[in-house]
Amino acid sequence: MVLPEIAQALGELPTHYRTTCDSFLNRDIVAAIEATGRKTLLIAGVATELAVQLPALTACDQGYRVYVVLDACGGMSERTEHAALLRMTQAGATAVSVMALAGEIAGDFREPKAQQAIGILYEMAKS
Repeated sequence: MVLPEIAQALGELPTHYRTTCDSFLNRDIVAAIEATGRKTLLIAGVATELAVQLPALTACDQGYRVYVVLDACGGMSERTEHAALLRMTQAGATAVSVMALAGEIAGDFREPKAQQAIGILYEMAKS
């Protein structure tokens, strides 16, 4: 699901449904990722121990630069989520927060791209 604030800023985005815990085992999802030509992935979701960890590990193994957006994830328990995070970072993933990521993407706050990023954060904070 794409958050309404992001869809409003970026337009309609396709939705790809995973059928396994590791999204990289789904050919349609892998094809969609490869079609972008990008090698950096932002991964977040519910069940950090499965739906986030497994594709993050596979993506790291396949040479992607992986950012796990921690405050956009939810785990079964603090202990199991911590174990998953430890395993992902040891595999090469980078843990990041939404705010830190927005700051990195925004860059120079005088630029239109930065203003758009700030607007998305502002709208999300109001909800």
